[in-house]
Amino acid sequence: MDIKELYQALYDGYQHCIEVDDESILKLAKSSEYIHVNGKKICLKKQYSIGTMDIKKEFGFLRQPEDDIYIDKKFLNGAMQDDFVIVDDTGYQSKVIHIISRAMTLLLCRCHKQKEMIYFEPLIDIQQLLHINYDVPLVEGHLVAILIDSIDGLNIHGHVDHIIGHEHDPDIETKKIVSSYQWPQAFIKDVYDSLKKIKKETFDQIDFEDALIITIDGADAKDLDDAIHLKKTNSGYEIGVHIADVSHYVKPNDKIDQQAFSKTTSVYLADRVIPMLPEYLSNDLCSLNPLEPKKTLSILMQLDVNYKVISHAFHSSVIMSKYRLTYGEVNLILQGNKNHKNRELQDMLFQLNEVSKGLSKIRYQRGEMNFHTEEMKFHIENHQIKSVSLRKQDDAEKLIESLMLLANETVAKHFNDHHIASLYRTHDVPDIGKLQKALHILTQLGVSIPHQLNQDAHFIQKIIEKTETHPQKDLIHMIILRAMQKAKYESQVSGHFGLGATYYTHFTSPIRRYPDLIIHRLIHMFILKDHDIEKLDLTDIAKQTSVQERMALSLERDVNQLKSCEFMVDKVNKTFSGVVIATLSRGMFIRLDSGIEGFVSLKTFKQHVIYHEHTVSYSDRRGLLYRLGDRVEVELISVDIIKRHIDFRIMNQVKRRSHHGAHRTKQKGKV
Repeated sequence: MDIKELYQALYDGYQHCIEVDDESILKLAKSSEYIHVNGKKICLKKQYSIGTMDIKKEFGFLRQPEDDIYIDKKFLNGAMQDDFVIVDDTGYQSKVIHIISRAMTLLLCRCHKQKEMIYFEPLIDIQQLLHINYDVPLVEGHLVAILIDSIDGLNIHGHVDHIIGHEHDPDIETKKIVSSYQWPQAFIKDVYDSLKKIKKETFDQIDFEDALIITIDGADAKDLDDAIHLKKTNSGYEIGVHIADVSHYVKPNDKIDQQAFSKTTSVYLADRVIPMLPEYLSNDLCSLNPLEPKKTLSILMQLDVNYKVISHAFHSSVIMSKYRLTYGEVNLILQGNKNHKNRELQDMLFQLNEVSKGLSKIRYQRGEMNFHTEEMKFHIENHQIKSVSLRKQDDAEKLIESLMLLANETVAKHFNDHHIASLYRTHDVPDIGKLQKALHILTQLGVSIPHQLNQDAHFIQKIIEKTETHPQKDLIHMIILRAMQKAKYESQVSGHFGLGATYYTHFTSPIRRYPDLIIHRLIHMFILKDHDIEKLDLTDIAKQTSVQERMALSLERDVNQLKSCEFMVDKVNKTFSGVVIATLSRGMFIRLDSGIEGFVSLKTFKQHVIYHEHTVSYSDRRGLLYRLGDRVEVELISVDIIKRHIDFRIMNQVKRRSHHGAHRTKQKGKV
């Protein structure tokens, strides 16, 4: 661990503190003037705050979990957008005192042409002067990505990396976001040259021809990388999970593999997919399209009548999917609202659903977290957002998820049992401090919490179970989720807390995830032993894939917020219903029933409003106004597409409750 990584650990830790046993880390901590060490406990000194910067024209903010810290322009001391910094917050004016690391490696600019000269106008507020080299033809209105070569004082030196597009392009805002993450959109020429060497194969023999193999995916899915089958046996069930064998076509360290490793994941944006692999592979050669023979890696699992895996086997196979089903179609069948013309298929779907529910019960008994989550879905035609809705998970989605979880666990356990070095998907127990804070907030929503706080999965399960009928179930689950650690990839087994799994990996989606492709290679090399042994740096792969996954999720969220703004931009002055989902001293965040989120500033209130952090509520001098979890009617007052901000004001602001009345309401909602 170096000093930057130590500062990052402190930033991630509860109240900027961590505990360590490593003497070298303790020695490193003692070398910093900003850190206090007490035994094995390392903390940022109380007078300092740590975080990333949000820079405006005349000032900046240090982003904080609760309240951002205002910093005047003259105290920024050269800090730029998203820089990771330490701020001294003790004096009359907060000031940046140490830049831990520069965030800016790329700058987006608009080209302004004056006579024969091109000037570069940054799309964010910066104080530095630009010195930019370019060797591509540029016109007025071009938006370009500039790679930063160096930053010294008030000067930025860089060069134009690529043209993002023109400011009048219909999807330019999405392109800007993708470019700001430096996420590769186009495949390099060498990748296409490599693709030309891959020819479609003809297969003389199809494996598992007596099995009814099917795929179940979203209606708009084009990369079908998993197929399944089920057979009844004397002892229970045979479950076949057949996964597209991407490793058959993508060889270690070839150009396709190198670019796939640079991404490590496909990105599913609101209006497009940026695939990890070229479409010739993802949507054609490797996609398990119906009635097309495809190369697969299959795992056959024998389950007893209690849905426990009693044996399993791996097969390098060629399969032919008989049917391409959609989640919507299967849900209608399982709900009894539709019949399939193939009776055998229909019977298999009901059996699969029975197995899925049995597997889910097993996972729950061992500690799986059953959070209720919904994703936003944007319905887009010709770059226009027609509607926004929440995508719900039903039995068909849970069925596929259950079988994929089972396959992933079985593969991970096999690697561990046979001492084969591998990649694992891991998830640590929650940080006790963050969990304690989350549970305190839940008490303010009327949720009764046991006095004995612990990090045991069953403790959290009981809270989730008790709130199933709570009117703010979604908000409660979101608050608990925020207290959870982030899942990551590691080269060592450490368990998956959220799934209650001792062993877990990713095997089932090699078209869209690089770790799955690596797992396939390991199976071929060390289990099937039909591939040459290649040296793999699993620690490096785990680190790269974890970083890229988090970046992809952040990119997806930013595009969702952009699309939310685009959908709302023509709805100013209209009213909506929503829920208070987060509270700050400067205002509250509201989530509409469609999933769109916006901000209500306390400045929009007609009276002076006081924020009470302990009770996550707001009051004026005459009584309680609003609390976390309240349902409110809001009016849209502004939308900023460039900054991706949505601002509301609350309607009927004169409505007021006494603290005594609020207590009665809380007790009524108690579970």
